[in-house]
Amino acid sequence: MTHELTVTVASRRGGHTWWDVRCSCGWHGRQTTIYRMAVMEHAKHVEFEEARNGDR
Repeated sequence: MTHELTVTVASRRGGHTWWDVRCSCGWHGRQTTIYRMAVMEHAKHVEFEEARNGDR
């Protein structure tokens, strides 16, 4: 299974941009104000899924 990252703007409030992180497999991460954290959370998700499914 491929895991394609999609990061979109969920909202802008309090002077911050809130990022919404999703994966093509249906996984949905937490919203964050730090774009880099959204990317890192997705990377952790992919690593976990590959280890769980024996894709490595």
